[in-house]
Amino acid sequence: STNINGSRVVITGASGIVEISLCEMTDTLEIMLKKFPARRFMLGTDTPVMATRAQAAKLTGALIPARTRELIGSGNARRFFRL
Repeated sequence: STNINGSRVVITGASGIVEISLCEMTDTLEIMLKKFPARRFMLGTDTPVMATRAQAAKLTGALIPARTRELIGSGNARRFFRL
């Protein structure tokens, strides 16, 4: 894991997937996208420990292009899990 903008970021596996459930600052996703390519991110909600709606709001409220939002929200997971 690493610390970006005060949030712990978990990077797993050889593929270097960045799971964002522990990113607590509202602009952390935008900051992390400057450091890592969008193809490395997956939405993580940490449900039921965290509030799912608040976790999803990190993605829906992020100031990022629609294609990047789709990759992080589902596209990367579909590719990673071969769905």
